[in-house]
Amino acid sequence: MADLGRWFKLWCSCLNDPALTNLSLADFGRWVKLGVLIKEQGTEGRIELYPPALALCSQLELPSFQAVIECARMLPHVDVSGETNPTVTFRNWAKYQGDFSTPRVRRHRESETAKKRGEEKRREVPPKPPGGLSSDGDRSKAGKTIIEDILAGRITRDEGHAKLRGLGLTAP
Repeated sequence: MADLGRWFKLWCSCLNDPALTNLSLADFGRWVKLGVLIKEQGTEGRIELYPPALALCSQLELPSFQAVIECARMLPHVDVSGETNPTVTFRNWAKYQGDFSTPRVRRHRESETAKKRGEEKRREVPPKPPGGLSSDGDRSKAGKTIIEDILAGRITRDEGHAKLRGLGLTAP
């Protein structure tokens, strides 16, 4: 699944952060999910929440918008301001979530991504026909049999198309 290269960095130091280690596993999960939401939909470490925020309540497994706000207020390294449409802010966002890689590293990452995409496209090319079929005549006979099986209902159309692709043939 494509994510447009957005990442929420979870630093290993979180395992030794006294404020985070005091959280229950459920609240630590909420802290992480809130960080992911801010990375995905927020700006520079902050997001404005609009009641009733039912999807957020569900994601954080909390019963109400007020419970979400109360939870955010007790989470470490998180500030909540405003009443009607509260703004939730992760402290030190730029320090922990900023992209400080040099332009050279960014170019390298972009070229690696392009190479991977090229490899994916090459893999989409249909495989060569099996070695047991030595001539086009043999492939044609096998293809004809597959089409007959599709028409007779012995195999589904999708199964038939997959078999034809395996032979290096295409269906009409």
